[in-house]
Amino acid sequence: VPGDDLARVGILRALAALGRMDEAQARGVDWIQEASGRRPLQAAVGVLHVQSGDLVTAERLLRRSLEDGVARKGVHRALGLIALSRDDLDGVIAHLTFESVAWPADAQTRWELANALMKRQRWDDAAAEYAALLQLRPGDTRARRAWAQATFNAGDYAGASRLLGPALAAAPS
Repeated sequence: VPGDDLARVGILRALAALGRMDEAQARGVDWIQEASGRRPLQAAVGVLHVQSGDLVTAERLLRRSLEDGVARKGVHRALGLIALSRDDLDGVIAHLTFESVAWPADAQTRWELANALMKRQRWDDAAAEYAALLQLRPGDTRARRAWAQATFNAGDYAGASRLLGPALAAAPS
């Protein structure tokens, strides 16, 4: 698909989903080298490199993909995973916050952000993220329990009890 970066990103994602990661990375690198400034391809190939564990190449590509000021889905989440590998919890939170603001319906990013906020002991912020996650996934008992835990940790014991009520009622006896 000459010159159609959107189609090429789709091809790379399809190859990765099929487990053909090496082929996806090789094609992506070839396409990036065809012309400079291919930001969507840099983002997609950077995410692939995070998935395969090549964080140095991934970070270089991901950061270059942002040089034009356009937010691309998955880039800040991937940078957050790189920050996590460095035990940079504040970096994780910053990147995941950016991603969740840009794509508020991304449940996986919200879950990861809420968990990072819990590790930082930012109970109220974590509770707000779990609440937002529950809006996306109303029947998610795992998110409800996590929300209740964050609320409990914040010192709102009655609120935590109210939040657990529906989860307890849904639990098998």
